[in-house]
Amino acid sequence: MSHSSSSMTPYYTHPDHYDIDLAALYNPRYAHQLMGAHPMTLPVNGEPIEGVRFIVFAPHAQSVSVIGDWNQWQADTALMTPIEDGFWVGFIANLGTHQRYKYALTGLP
Repeated sequence: MSHSSSSMTPYYTHPDHYDIDLAALYNPRYAHQLMGAHPMTLPVNGEPIEGVRFIVFAPHAQSVSVIGDWNQWQADTALMTPIEDGFWVGFIANLGTHQRYKYALTGLP
């Protein structure tokens, strides 16, 4: 399934809305269940929005974004939010599973 770039609106809210168990990010036994890309439903303005949540560890980055076919691999369209100790989180609405993606990091030494 493909989407036009106009239907791919990223939603970024306070990290509490992502339902992240921060302690699990530090536990190698459970971190894989949170890191990477995971389909989920996120409440945005009181409405449930389906999409994909991304979490990556990039402690030395000044900014991190998710890039892929849906945003023409443009790093300025899906900026992630730093949450704690080098972890970054983002949510892209209406993004289906099995999409190719990469993280674009800036400000690395």
